[in-house]
Amino acid sequence: MNILNINDMTLFSRHDGGYIVTHRGLEAQDVVRTRAQIHQQIECLADTHSREGILTDVLGVILVNFSQLVVALTQAKTFADINSAAQSIADIVAVVDTAVKSGELTLPYMVKSKGVSGVLSDISKLSNNVSAVLLRAQNQTN
Repeated sequence: MNILNINDMTLFSRHDGGYIVTHRGLEAQDVVRTRAQIHQQIECLADTHSREGILTDVLGVILVNFSQLVVALTQAKTFADINSAAQSIADIVAVVDTAVKSGELTLPYMVKSKGVSGVLSDISKLSNNVSAVLLRAQNQTN
């Protein structure tokens, strides 16, 4: 049995078949190879730390603007106050919306076959798995 390490993915390969056991289960070698090639191409565009930095910036922009919106909405007394409160986030969202509609911006989930439901499923799976790890660690220390 050969063990191959490809971008944090440990692959177990048997020479007598076209399947590989990965952390996802039994998968066709072609599927695993294609996924590894895609990961490598993405890594050439930007390394993991750069991608994490960009996502951190995006989340920061969203968090700050959403927080400001919520605070302003709780203090709003008129529709004019509501419009004023929403303006800064509306300006940002308008830029994104225009870029998406013009084709200037394509987000990865838009080209994946799983679409939005796949993204939500991935978030749920990851969140539940991370929570399970944290709960196990917490139970072991108690």
